Amino acid sequence: MDTKEYIVTKLAGPKVAGRFVKHGDTLVLTEPEARLELLNGAIATDKAGADAAVGLVKKKHDKKPADKAGDPSSEDGAGGSGQADAGKASTVDTGKPADAGAAG
Repeated sequence: MDTKEYIVTKLAGPKVAGRFVKHGDTLVLTEPEARLELLNGAIATDKAGADAAVGLVKKKHDKKPADKAGDPSSEDGAGGSGQADAGKASTVDTGKPADAGAAG
């Protein structure tokens, strides 16, 4: 099977493809051995790719997700209560007239 050289990136843990490594090491791997590690960003095919992998992950983790549940400007207007119609009368049809339950 064909092999190829890969460079260990800063994103790699202590082991890559079952081998103990450190940042900057060069590994000779087959395509099946390298597949998961490439997807994880732990290895790259060249130095530029190794640096780019680190930059992409930093950008991805720098973004903070919007907290819609507690955001009063969220689309549902609920203000984080989770109940957009809180305080309004219920519109559930019970099959009885509205005043049927009132004592009179």
